[in-house]
This record gives sequence, structure tokens and C-alpha cells, in this order.
Amino acid sequence: MDRRSNRGYLDTMVSGGIEALRCTCPTVAVRVAARSAVVQDQTGRESQTLLRQHAELIDAAWTELCAANPRLHDGQILAVDSFDNPTGTFVVSPARYRYLAAQRYTLQAGPLAGVTVPDLGIRLLGVKAMITAMGSDGQEHVLILRRSSGVRVYGDMWEIGPGGGVELPHAPNTHSDTASNPAALTWHDLLASLAREAREELGVELDLQCDGPVLHGVYADHIAASHDVVLSYRWKATVDPKAGWCHIGQRDWEYSDAAWLAKADAASWATRGKQVSPLARVVLADWAGR
Repeated sequence: MDRRSNRGYLDTMVSGGIEALRCTCPTVAVRVAARSAVVQDQTGRESQTLLRQHAELIDAAWTELCAANPRLHDGQILAVDSFDNPTGTFVVSPARYRYLAAQRYTLQAGPLAGVTVPDLGIRLLGVKAMITAMGSDGQEHVLILRRSSGVRVYGDMWEIGPGGGVELPHAPNTHSDTASNPAALTWHDLLASLAREAREELGVELDLQCDGPVLHGVYADHIAASHDVVLSYRWKATVDPKAGWCHIGQRDWEYSDAAWLAKADAASWATRGKQVSPLARVVLADWAGR
């Protein structure tokens, strides 16, 4: 697939909801461009134009969002420029979280009330786990998590997880060439990012050396403005579907509840509309049919 502008590529690939990107590789890799991504047309000039035109609106939206949720932090994210299906390679570039959060947001108060920030073309590169385990009732189960009300998208809805945005490694690791080539992230870097999310959000350690996740699929979520690499991880121990397993509510604010869902119930559960995130509906319907 040819590299395209952020906006043109995603409008072509995603026509609302969830799009499976049909990755034909067993793993994915990430190449990081040096420039900053906001929106790029084929001339590369639209990015700064949009920022200048809508700077006041973006700042007002970000201020309003932070007032509603003081936990928000304007850190660096990786924004997707393109994805090559045959090689499983993302091309991404650094962007600020405020642009992701502010795009398509409608101001609620002040002189700009009712005005909506345009779509800036930011699409977050994310990694997400689908954790499965054998239950003590003899059935296959998958971990589902309920999002808190204050998150950016899908508040109070159930999803698979944990997950979050992929970050550039802060220090070299033994599995990656990022020390000599900081513009590349390997499969092992994505696994490390997933392990960090599990530790921070659930208080759970994933054994990536012995029980490494496998690629379930790559999905573009038009509603959440993200590209999600979904990894299937098998929890080796038997779990009690009726008992607590992780420390939701004690470690991280993003989730309010957790449960084990039986595979036999996954297909019907995935049809619950507003109770389940669109990505979870697609992934779990696929898992239930395998």
C-alpha cells in the first residue's frame, strides 16, 4: 500500500466504526518519522495551516477538557501516517495528546460555545490485549473491562484490555535496535508497551518471555481515532469467573470494573450496543467464531 496523507489514507480505509486492516504478517513493526504529525496533505503544508487557523479553538477545548478531568496530560503520542499490510509496518510520527483529545470536540461554555474543533487527522497508535483463560467452570473465558466515565471515549462501556498508546522507549532494551536506530520500534517494543499498561492499569504482570502474545489483528477505530494492534494473550492459570482477578479501581482511573466473559456468551454479549465498545464487539464476535 502506498503511503498517503493522514486524512486521505484513513478516510479511504475507514468508513465509520471499525475496519479490520487485514494484516498478513504474524507481527508488526513501527517506523517513526522525524517530523511532527498533525494533518498532512500531499504537499505537506496543511499541518501548520490547520494549527494556525484553529489554535485558539484547540486551546479552548483543551482547557475545558482539563477542567473536566484534571488527570489529562499533554504528553507525546505516536500518530499513524500509514500502515502497510504485507509487511505489517506502521509509519508514525510524534504528536501532542491535546490534538487527539481536542479534535471533533464541541465547546460547552464561553464565547466559543457550540463551536466544534475540526478533525485534525490525528490517529493514535495503540496496543491492546485480549486476555483469555480457562475458567474453573471448564469454559474458555476472556477478560473484559469497564471504562470509567471520565475517559476520552467510550465512557462506562465494556471493552477488552488492558491497552493504551504506544510510546517511544525511554531507554534501550535488549530486544530492540532503538539504541542505534531510535526511529524504529520492534515487535518486542510493542510487547513491552503492553506489559507496562497491564502493570499500571491492572496490577498484573504478563510473562512475555514464556507466554508471549500473538497478533490477533490490526483495527482502525474511526470513532476513537485510533489504530489498535490487538494481541491475544493466554493466561496459563485457571481463573475463577466469579472472583476478582485484578485490582480495578485501586491502581488506575481508566477502568471501574472487570469480569471474565465465557466464550459461549461472547457472541451475544457483543451485540449489546451502547454497553460494549465497537472494537470489543468486532474482536469478540470474531473470537467467538474461531
